[in-house]
Amino acid sequence: MAAPVETRLKDWQHLVELDGQTQNRLASDVDYFFRGQARADWSLVPSLLWLIEQNGLDVARSLWLEERLRAEFRASAHLHLGRWTLPEDERDVVTWWALMQHYGAPTHLLDWPARA
Repeated sequence: MAAPVETRLKDWQHLVELDGQTQNRLASDVDYFFRGQARADWSLVPSLLWLIEQNGLDVARSLWLEERLRAEFRASAHLHLGRWTLPEDERDVVTWWALMQHYGAPTHLLDWPARA
């Protein structure tokens, strides 16, 4: 596997052009797009862990915060999602995390790269 190549986008049009190049597999050897961070030397940290570290929370407070975030999201999710998209079992933590991640809430999950 080739080493990753970092491409800094100048603007939206630059992304559109890059995407157009990957539409033809012969035009580019790009296999993946990754949503980047401001600095390449930053480690990959789930948003909830980052929030916990930035606020110096201990384990007990971290677990309390995680449960509160999930409870608040569950309580208002029906306002934004159709009933068919809500997990049938409220204890299905992983599905709730996935929904929370999709809507920008802090979770234990990391975004995974998408195939180009």
